[in-house]
Amino acid sequence: MEVISSHTNTDFDSFAAMIAARKIYPDAIMAFSGSLNPNVRDFYSLHADVLVFADPDQIDLDRIKRLIIVDTRSAHRLGEFRSVAEREDVEVLVFDHHPVAEGDLRVERDFSQMLGTTTTILLEMIKEKGIEISPLEATIFALGIYEETGSLSYSTTTARDVEMLAFLMSQKANLEVVRTFLGAPLSREQHQLLEKLIFSSHKVRINDVDILISTAEMEQYIDGLSILTNKLGEIEESRVIFTAAGTQDRIYMVGRSRMEEVDASRVLAHFGGGGHPQAASAVVRDSSLAQVERKLISVLKKEVRKPQVAGNLMSRPVKTIDSETTILEAGNIMTKYGHAGLPIVQGDKLIGVISRKDVDKAIGHGLGHAPVKGFLSKEVVTADLTTSIMELRTMMIEHNIGRIPVVDKGKLVGIITRTDLLRALHGSDYISGREQLPPSGVIIETSEIKKRMKDLLPHFIQEVLEKTGQIASELNVKAYLVGGIVRDILLNQPNFDLDIVIEGDGITFAKRLTEIIGGRIRTHQKFGTAVLILKNGFHVDIATARTEFYEYPAALPSVERGSIRQDLYRRDFTINAMAISLNEDTFGEVLDFFGGQRDLAKRKIRVLHNLSFIDDPTRIFRAVRFEQRFGFQMDGSTEILLKRALGMELVEELTSSRVRDEIILILSEPEPWKAVKRLAELEVTKILHPHLAIDEVRLEDLEKIDRSYVQLQEFFCESPRRWLCLLMGLLMDFPPQ
Repeated sequence: MEVISSHTNTDFDSFAAMIAARKIYPDAIMAFSGSLNPNVRDFYSLHADVLVFADPDQIDLDRIKRLIIVDTRSAHRLGEFRSVAEREDVEVLVFDHHPVAEGDLRVERDFSQMLGTTTTILLEMIKEKGIEISPLEATIFALGIYEETGSLSYSTTTARDVEMLAFLMSQKANLEVVRTFLGAPLSREQHQLLEKLIFSSHKVRINDVDILISTAEMEQYIDGLSILTNKLGEIEESRVIFTAAGTQDRIYMVGRSRMEEVDASRVLAHFGGGGHPQAASAVVRDSSLAQVERKLISVLKKEVRKPQVAGNLMSRPVKTIDSETTILEAGNIMTKYGHAGLPIVQGDKLIGVISRKDVDKAIGHGLGHAPVKGFLSKEVVTADLTTSIMELRTMMIEHNIGRIPVVDKGKLVGIITRTDLLRALHGSDYISGREQLPPSGVIIETSEIKKRMKDLLPHFIQEVLEKTGQIASELNVKAYLVGGIVRDILLNQPNFDLDIVIEGDGITFAKRLTEIIGGRIRTHQKFGTAVLILKNGFHVDIATARTEFYEYPAALPSVERGSIRQDLYRRDFTINAMAISLNEDTFGEVLDFFGGQRDLAKRKIRVLHNLSFIDDPTRIFRAVRFEQRFGFQMDGSTEILLKRALGMELVEELTSSRVRDEIILILSEPEPWKAVKRLAELEVTKILHPHLAIDEVRLEDLEKIDRSYVQLQEFFCESPRRWLCLLMGLLMDFPPQ
């Protein structure tokens, strides 16, 4: 067996290189070694029907005899395939464009070259061998080259990368798709103008087309409005956008359209401008921004055509089955017609769907004779005849689905597939035939981080952070804000727990900071930490950047001095493993090594490594606490690891005081009964004590106790501890002994 894989956190270069490698090794199976970058994940979600990657869990690793690795030589970046790469009986081939580094794999054949991208290396071989590529493949390879070379702006870009890009253009690479999935550094003035455009932007719906309009005043002319318009369109996920930026004597207008229904050049021709249907510009004199916007809306009402809708795009008749069809029959129908799922109907009414994955799982359990009604999914995402093409695109990406049934008055009348959608969006030749190939969040600008710190933090804390940056420069060390306060700034929520990490001597730094701003200091030499207590009683925790290791599960950690990356890696979850630089020259920059911003955007709780709960089982309680506080959810792998740690009885090995502290924190949450319920679902409460049974009645009691506590609080001469009242409520049915 031959397998093609790449590094974890797959980017577009590694993604494209894997597909290029399969053109050269057509018998090989492609498989991801770990997670995908967000933009790659979105692209793949939309193209999963024609780009088929194998699930690593379904590959028998022992059968692999050749492993083709692209975009890395590093063993530790190969995820599940590391053990395969290090086996002596496996032939390893490598295609990479990175410099040689210590710890690289020893390989039989190394095709690596110092080019701008790995994709270029493989493309040159494809071209030399005369292997044909489709417009879709050309587009994917262009995405790899553009992203890895910073749109040809990075110093590592070579003439050969540019030549391959020109070759891809001749093979009908779709730059519209490239622009959609890629994002260029902006000047300070451009950043400021972009912020104004973001704050003033609003959408208008004309003929069922959403159009983003934004206006901004400029003290003087700022170049690059077209770039900012593209950026704004990406940020707001808008396919049609018009911007207007005005100085005292003139207004500059830019239009961008990625929909056939809106011709940007026709619209801006009304303002004396021009261009082409996708991009146009104009300059207007003797008008105010308000006048320009009113006229623009009036023009759009005349020029915008109605978009394509599901009724025009859907395939029909739809291949369906009824609820009594057996699993085996459903599988045969899917194989015969090349479907990855089937709608299930009762009469002509849609009652559910069943996927190929569900069919395969049922057959694997020997249930091929059973009717599909026991396995169907009733939560079906549907469209009606008037659902627009962009709404369909959003539905497919957000729900990660490959087909959307179209329903009219409760009846199934058609179905939209990924192929239908992609051809409607990008042309009939975008996908030519079916390829046999099976299948990170909004980054917030530094200027916005600074603004949030100013808005969310009291003035005295801002002064502490400012002095911290100045002293860091003075002592030639790096200082970072870390922990929950960083997470909450990114969530735009207040948090005054001030944790500072120093790449250097944290205690020396703390003493110097105390000299400058006053207060008193407590130090802990063993851990390299200090607590600065300000004159107003406020505490500032200062620590030396450190790494930790655990001698055995549930033990307290041993520590060594380390880097900020190592310091963040020892933390519990990705959303708590970010830092904000406090040094004067980089103040406000976010360090996010592990995808914390992506997980915030996706509302996910994710551990940093597979041994996280084993190293520290108290993270089980924290995972639940953060889940319920923010309305997030553990990702699938994290919950599996949590349950595995519970099965190893690691919670029982914790000291009583550590468990007590976690319970106090949970019962101190704004709505603690939610976390208690989740702990019960995970069967953690049974581990704490066999008598600790949690049911709906007990959860209602906790809510009542909490409400009563608030109502009665003013009548106590000294308020009792809220968490203790709630704990008594949890334990009220315990036997006296």
